[in-house]
Amino acid sequence: MSLSSALKGDSPQQVRSLVSPSWFRSRVAQAGARHTRPRFKNSDIDHFSCQYRQLLRQSEQFASYNFREYAKRRTRDAFRENKAVDDQRKIQELVQKGLKELQMMKADKLRTQQELERLQAKYIGTGHPDTTSWEWKTNIHRDTKASVVGHTPLLSYMALAQNEPMAKVRAQLIRQMVQPVGPPPPREDEMVLLATDNGGS
Repeated sequence: MSLSSALKGDSPQQVRSLVSPSWFRSRVAQAGARHTRPRFKNSDIDHFSCQYRQLLRQSEQFASYNFREYAKRRTRDAFRENKAVDDQRKIQELVQKGLKELQMMKADKLRTQQELERLQAKYIGTGHPDTTSWEWKTNIHRDTKASVVGHTPLLSYMALAQNEPMAKVRAQLIRQMVQPVGPPPPREDEMVLLATDNGGS
């Protein structure tokens, strides 16, 4: 057998000797064992981490960035607080409590969003750039709250201080803005008319 024919692989014996059946079977067995081996040695830890990941996935479902980050932060904080819990029943209760709180946050977000849309549809475009001083005095508290609603850094600071999502704080401010504040002060032209009427009689 020449060197060139050996390099070309003409010899069937040579090809068979390159990959032995026992080596191939051992590699397949190792690969199968690798896929069936559990990722964690303790199945309880594996189950607990799966539930934690499930909670994180649930908190990722918020469309709003603020709600999403708030939910993730609450989930991570709760996980860190209860890391030392060993009782399986207690772990299950904590996970159920977390899922319930996430559902409540979703419902709260929906209510807040609906209220915000309703208030914006009702009061959008009613700003006061061309108001008189009397109207400005009447609406000064509303203007202050409106400036906070439109000022994102200040609004985020208030939301952080109250430990609430920004959308909820914004809706609360808008709700306070539209509350009646009592009778407005008398207008200057009405005062002049009253003075002339009283002076003439």
